[in-house]
This record gives sequence, C-alpha cells and structure tokens, in this order.
Amino acid sequence: MMLKLLRVVSATLFFLVLTLFFFDFTGYLPLGMHHLAEIQIVPALLTASVFSFGVVAVWIVLTLLFGRVYCSVICPLGVLQDVIAWYAKRFQRKQRYAFRKPRNLLRYGLLAACVGGFLLDLHLVLSLLDPYSVYGRLANSLFRPVVLAANNGLALLVNGMGYYGIYLVPNIASWPTVAISAAMLLLVGVLAGRFGRRYCNTICPVGSLLGLVSRYSLFRIRLRKDCISCGLCEQRCKAECIDSKAKTVDADRCVACFNCLGACKRGSLLYGIDAASKSVPQQTPRQTSQQTPKKPVQESTSLVSVSGTVRRRTFLGTLFAAIGASLGAVDTSTLHGVSKSSYKKNHPITPPGAGNIKRFQKRCTACHLCVTKCPAHIIRPAIGDYGLSGFLQPVVSFEHGFCNFDCVICSEVCPNHALVPLSVEEKHLLQIGKVCFIKENCIVDSQKTNCGACAEHCPTGAVKMVPFGKPEDALTIPEIDPDLCVGCGACESICPVLPYRAIYVDGNPTHLAAKPAFDPTQKQQEVKLDDFGF
Repeated sequence: MMLKLLRVVSATLFFLVLTLFFFDFTGYLPLGMHHLAEIQIVPALLTASVFSFGVVAVWIVLTLLFGRVYCSVICPLGVLQDVIAWYAKRFQRKQRYAFRKPRNLLRYGLLAACVGGFLLDLHLVLSLLDPYSVYGRLANSLFRPVVLAANNGLALLVNGMGYYGIYLVPNIASWPTVAISAAMLLLVGVLAGRFGRRYCNTICPVGSLLGLVSRYSLFRIRLRKDCISCGLCEQRCKAECIDSKAKTVDADRCVACFNCLGACKRGSLLYGIDAASKSVPQQTPRQTSQQTPKKPVQESTSLVSVSGTVRRRTFLGTLFAAIGASLGAVDTSTLHGVSKSSYKKNHPITPPGAGNIKRFQKRCTACHLCVTKCPAHIIRPAIGDYGLSGFLQPVVSFEHGFCNFDCVICSEVCPNHALVPLSVEEKHLLQIGKVCFIKENCIVDSQKTNCGACAEHCPTGAVKMVPFGKPEDALTIPEIDPDLCVGCGACESICPVLPYRAIYVDGNPTHLAAKPAFDPTQKQQEVKLDDFGF
C-alpha cells in the first residue's frame, strides 16, 4: 500500500531528525533545524507572525483536503504513539482495536479549557497538553539523559585508554520534571499500547481542533455499500473510528494512517472524494460467468482502492528507556566559605529574549528546546519560580555555570518566539538581571583572605575590586555597579561561598538595557611613542 508506505517513511524521517536535534549535545546539527519545531501547530499559533499564520493556514488547507495528516506524519507525540502501539502489538495474540464512540464531553472540554486559558493568560493546561511540548519534555527529561549517560560511560572508557575524541557532558537532571515526564509517558504509553490513538482523540487539544476541520475533508476513507462487515478494517483502525457494522468512518477522529486500507480483502474500503463513494454495480450471473468483474471507470479515476493483505513492516525499530536519568554533574570546586546571611531573589531570571515575564509566559509552552540546546546548562524547568502559571517554563539558574557573553542560541531556537531572536551585539547590552552583593558573606570579610574571582570573571566591569580593611592587610573586596551588569551570572557561579553566595544576580521582571562598559562616544586618548614601547 503506497499511501501507508509514504506515511511511514515520511513520519519516520521527520521524527528521527527532530529527535536527534533534541539529543544533539555536540552542536553538530545546524541550528536551522529548529524550523521543524516552528511548523508545529501550537507554536505557530502562539508566535503570531506572518510566517506562523502561513503555517496554520497550510495545515488547515491540508486537513480540509486530506484529513489529519499532521497527526500521522508531523506530530512527534503522534509518531511516538505509533511506535509504542507497533511494539506492543508484538505481545498481543490478536488485534485489539474496535470501534468506540467518541468521548466528546472530555474531548471538547479540554479543548475549551486550553482556549479559555489562552484568552485569560493561563497557559498551564495548554502547556501540559500541547503534543509537541509534551514530546519535547519527554525527549529532554527522559530520553536525552539516557543518551548522555551512554556517552559519558563511553567517554570514561576511552579517556582511560588515551582517546579524548569523546568527552564528558554534564548530565543535570531536574527530578520533578523527570517524575512529571515519566507520568506523562506512562499515560501516553498505556493508551497507545492498548487503544492506539486514544490520547490524540480524547485528550490532545490539537487533535480535537483538527478533528473539527477534518470532518469536512475532501479525501477521506469510506466503506462501500457492498462491504460484508467482516470487521478486518475495524480491527486495524488505531483511531477506533471505523464502525464496520454501520459501514461508517468517523472522519474527525481518523488520523489518516491508512492501516485499514490494506486489511480489506474485497476492496470495499476506499480513500477518495465523497461523490465517488458508491457501491459496486451488481452484475448478473451470466456476466459473472463470462468475464471477471471490473471496477467502474468512475471509481478507478477518482479513488485509490487497495486490496490484499499488507505484510507487517519491521524496518522501524525504536527502543526508548521510559524512566532514566544519570547522576548529576559533580561540582569539583573547593568550598572556601559558609554564608552568614540568607536571601531570597525578588524575581526569577528569564532567558535572554524573553522581554518581560508576562509576555514570556503568554507564549511559552515549555517544550524545553532552549533547555536542551543551552551549551552552558543554565536553563532549567521552573517548578515554583514563576508560580503555578509558569510551571515547567524555562528559568535561568547559575548553579552549574553562567551565560556566555556571546551566546544567543536559546533565542534562536525558540519555536514560539517566547524568546525573541537576538544578535550578539544586542545580547551584550541586554540586562536580564542585576548584580547584588552581601558583604558579610564574602570570604574577604569573613576570613580576611583575598579572592576576587567574581571580578575576574565579570565581562562588563560591573564588579571590580577595591581596597578593604587595613592597608597592611593588602585586601581587596568586590564593589558593584548594577548599571553595567547584564545578569550573566559569571560572578555568582564562581563565588566559593555556599549555600548563599556573597554575590548573586536578581532577575529583572522586564529586561533592560545595560550601560555600555566602554562609552563609544568618549574619545580615547591617543598615546604617542617615540620609539618602541618598551
């Protein structure tokens, strides 16, 4: 069956490429591959740009023509369900699908909750149910740690043999996110293993939305009137939308997988336009004995009719570890001091390009692509940082590093444009937070010893060292200029005082412009040398 083969090959390629982009920790794959995420429906709806509106319009037109091809080919969570269902079938003796009435109350109730939450700026339900974002969290929190653990294990082995082409990568696990992702994978896996696309047709808001459109699709699967109601197609329908006894197909739940077409041995199952879905004309016994019945010309020109049994295809094999995360990165720094004063940051730090917290939360669905692609590993899923409304949305944290002064990757890969793309020049003057200093926590004050690590790592001069104490002690202590600070966190990440740093960054609810470290309008003094300068 060519239609099914085309669907399987296309879905497999798209799924593997997108998954590899989430897994890629080497930077080998081009960042332009983030456009695969931009053609997902929910990110396109939230981006609200000319390109995104075009993406949504294309999907509406394709759905009106061919049904829910988005669900069967482009949606990564939908393809993952197909993989789980395909694998689960190996452990079942007989086909297990059967027609079931749609659960429209739950289905459209969840869709209404997502739409209402969007209009009221309460995006938690949409973030939790958006299929692309769900898969992104699964890839980042469950699947990617397994890949990193395998890489790190191999790196330890080959590094001991003197080969350093494979290197250790920090494998930082957010355990609440792992638990939530594991619960979602369990839900999706159970529904897919037993009922096929039950999640798509009952819970998924995108599936419900496309279902409203696909009921009017031009090309759809239908049963001819000469169908004997053997039930083979119904048993193969993972959308549970074929009622072989009533000879009907629920078009708004059909995901255009085409599994049913190859199951029909009489050619009574058709994929085509409504005007051609008529029964085969009955022939007299004399006609039957003289010649082999032929299909009507009208059907052969407007329908794709398939008969025979399609052999099971085994070229797609994917094995995911459902729940796994390796040990977090080891902090090898030496503890130099213990903090005397505690503090609480007034505002969380949103990633560069967020603009302000309200705008960021309105567009972000917590797909965690920025979390995955951040080379410094400073973006993590928020638990309580933003409150309930921003649950699992990305937040910047400096426990394991700081924001590279020249890095703009997170703003480039965001498919929702919750992070606006930034140039390196714009990033240099973007203030996502301001530096704060607690003198009594600093080891210069508490232990009367020099440090200066924060000033050494500050790229803008917002932290500098000034004389401290008695002249004979020759001590210097940090002095801060918050106007010069861009909130990169270099000072906070390197500070040796725990658990509360002596210097830290407090987030800006609205990103501001930092004062340039070097005033371009100030004329530099020209130095003339008579000979060599030494």
